[in-house]
Amino acid sequence: MLVIALAAAAPFGCARERSGPSRVVVVTIDTLRADHLGSYGNAHARTPVLDGLAREGVRFDAAFSPAPLTLPAHATLLTGLDPDRHGVRHNGVFTLA
Repeated sequence: MLVIALAAAAPFGCARERSGPSRVVVVTIDTLRADHLGSYGNAHARTPVLDGLAREGVRFDAAFSPAPLTLPAHATLLTGLDPDRHGVRHNGVFTLA
């Protein structure tokens, strides 16, 4: 979920003025640890695309997930609602309206 916050928040966290339409890129990677990415200091990591996104956008030192499971966390990311509001509680057995 770390990279989700990085990619999704990048256009909103900058003070730079932009010309033309803004773009939001959402990249989701399940169970990725920050210490396995070059942009978070791992000199041996081979993650050039993710490192480039971090370099060109906004990189956060801390990101928090509303749920420890992928489906409820994604539902929150896409709706802005916490799991108790959107109703998705587990992977695989719930659907989001």
